[in-house]
Amino acid sequence: MIRLKIKSKKNNNYILKDEKNNIYNLNFEFFDIEKEPKENDYINISAELLNPQYKEYTTYFSFGSIENICGRKDVTLNDVDVIKIEIEDKEIYLKRLYG
Repeated sequence: MIRLKIKSKKNNNYILKDEKNNIYNLNFEFFDIEKEPKENDYINISAELLNPQYKEYTTYFSFGSIENICGRKDVTLNDVDVIKIEIEDKEIYLKRLYG
């Protein structure tokens, strides 16, 4: 996973920066969480999801609870469709939702 720091957020549009100072402009929609991430929080995401050569590459993502029925079944925490959000002192794992 690549750890991305949220530099700014406007609605669902996030500007993120990795440890090598690469900038990513991604759109995230979050479900099943109490608080959405904000500036200076972190999103840990699979390198494949950031790679334009990846067959399921997009800049628009929806993520929700690991138990949400709209995502793939039987995902593990190492799955490409799982992200980790770091909000203050909490770590929240979410899976990519489809449909």
